[in-house]
Amino acid sequence: MKAIVKAYFFDPVQRERVYCILLQLFLLLYIPLLSKLANIVLGGLIVFWLTEPNLWRKITRAFRNRLFLSVVLLYIIHVISLLYSTDLFEGIKRLETRLGLFAFPLIMGTIVLTPRTVQTILKTFIWGCALVGAVGLINSIFLFTQTGESVYLYSDNLLILTSGQAIYFALYLNVAILFIIFLCVTADLRQPERRALLFLVLPFFTVMIFLLAGRISLAILALLVVIVLIILIVKRKMYRLGFGMIAVGVVVGMLMASYFPKTINRFKALTNLEFDYSAPAEVYHFNDEAYQNKWNGLTIRLALWSCTWELIKQRPLWGTGIGDFMSELRQKYKEKDFKLGVARSFNPHNQYLQVWLALGVFGLLSLFIFLIYPAVHAGRQRNYLYLFFLLIVSVNMLTEDVFAVYRGVVFFSLLNSLLLFHP
Repeated sequence: MKAIVKAYFFDPVQRERVYCILLQLFLLLYIPLLSKLANIVLGGLIVFWLTEPNLWRKITRAFRNRLFLSVVLLYIIHVISLLYSTDLFEGIKRLETRLGLFAFPLIMGTIVLTPRTVQTILKTFIWGCALVGAVGLINSIFLFTQTGESVYLYSDNLLILTSGQAIYFALYLNVAILFIIFLCVTADLRQPERRALLFLVLPFFTVMIFLLAGRISLAILALLVVIVLIILIVKRKMYRLGFGMIAVGVVVGMLMASYFPKTINRFKALTNLEFDYSAPAEVYHFNDEAYQNKWNGLTIRLALWSCTWELIKQRPLWGTGIGDFMSELRQKYKEKDFKLGVARSFNPHNQYLQVWLALGVFGLLSLFIFLIYPAVHAGRQRNYLYLFFLLIVSVNMLTEDVFAVYRGVVFFSLLNSLLLFHP
């Protein structure tokens, strides 16, 4: 018994295996939003990390590392803002939600994982997304055959079983596609698993993103497709495969647009940029053609950003504090007679504005450090996987508060720390 304990708690190879298994299990539970089970595994990961040899020395070394400080500074500013928040209870709740911004860098920055282990974890993320996507699509097809309602094939309806949100799952899929590209570029494409990822999983993810119908996610998907084609045609000199994929992509795109027109309808609504705060709380998604007099994703965000900016101008230096920004935002909605905002209690739907509103200009500066300093470091290390990961998430932050919800903050903080500290 002592020999087993010694092997798993003090042998570096065995410790790495345990970390890998725990992280794999956590991802497989986290992706379908089995939060309670995922948190149990996360608790096990933390307990095991606490047995790390020379842990205090490693933590001390981490806090002397500028790269580590650049990614935990944002959370530290969140904690400081609690000191001038009126609603302490709300502030503590929001700090708890964002705890991953501190915990995951601390764990990942003090353990050792080999590139092979990191690739295993990335593949687990890919296959976890594939499993959740496949189950969701099968369920949606079943509901469609039972009801004849094609709306079940789109957006959040694809995630009914997991109570997921289309915007976040599309973000997962775009990152998973990035991981597939990385794994295929760094390995022999003749390997069966790599070929399965490239020719089966990647097209499936592409179709799923199209059906999830998020405009930002579709734009990012287009960027990833361009990257794949550049790699195949320019770097790998695989002209037949590259141009063949272009031809197939054009045909498949035309067929998807023809048979699944509701995704295209999402873009039609972008022609309507005017909004009236006092308009009825009716939202157009894609299931009808009457979008001129309804709120859509863009007009909602324009209204939210306008309200947020008015509050920022009142306290640009320090912000409202982490505990008060939502209560002040709701009050602003009432002042504007923004019926939909009051009814839905929307957050700002822009990570940069949300941080500025809650934490002031110092918080915004810490967010820029959080994104730019690691990017510069990764560029010097030629860690292109991390750079593209950061680009994808940073673009999504333009229209979402990624750190506001469990499905966003844990996803980003875990993968960000994994890719940054273990390139």
